[in-house]
Amino acid sequence: MPPSIAPTFLQLDFSRVTELTFITVVFSILFVDVFDNAGTLIGVTHRTGLMQNGKLARMKEALISDSFAAMFGALIGTSRPPRVISRALPAFQPAAAPD
Repeated sequence: MPPSIAPTFLQLDFSRVTELTFITVVFSILFVDVFDNAGTLIGVTHRTGLMQNGKLARMKEALISDSFAAMFGALIGTSRPPRVISRALPAFQPAAAPD
């Protein structure tokens, strides 16, 4: 039986939301996450040939679904699921270690 999520479910602390450090941290994480997601989406779609006219079709929807995953993970007390690019690219071969 998996462990209970009761100790972390909806245990959000907004007591410091008005402090400048809180806002700085939230915006820092926001920008890191947006650029990380956009870079991953563009890199994978470019490598797999799914870009259309140099643009990623439905990128807005992909970013929204990732943001919902991050929010849901925060509500239940876990981190968001990681992306593993090498699984998305079966032709990807890591560089061989130097002899």
